[in-house]
Amino acid sequence: MENREKVPENRTSYAHLVLKRADQCAIAVILLVCFAIMTVSVVYQMRDRQGLVHIERGEYRKIEFRVDVNRAGWPELANLPGIGEELARRIVEYREQHGSFKTVDSLLNVKGIGEKKLEQIKYYLLQGPDGNLVSIE
Repeated sequence: MENREKVPENRTSYAHLVLKRADQCAIAVILLVCFAIMTVSVVYQMRDRQGLVHIERGEYRKIEFRVDVNRAGWPELANLPGIGEELARRIVEYREQHGSFKTVDSLLNVKGIGEKKLEQIKYYLLQGPDGNLVSIE
């Protein structure tokens, strides 16, 4: 009698799924050939390159916009240089309490806007030819 271990009935044998030695060698050769082809391809592509890739860029364009300070909400005003959310909310609050701004200089009445800040934002405010603020209806 031979001393063979018996496979319990509830365990499945996976011996039929294992590849034969010849099949394993064939797969190894195929993988090595694929790896060699990829390596040669990469080396060939890198050899043709002349350094870094240069991307042509268009000219820098300054995005210009004008804001109607009498109709803009605080999010629009917060996009002005030097004006954050808090100051933008104060401008809207002042406008709601005192009415529309007639001139650019009337913005000086808003707490937090001084001469320097007004000079920063003056270019972005929608103004008429006389320098008064213009509202788009």
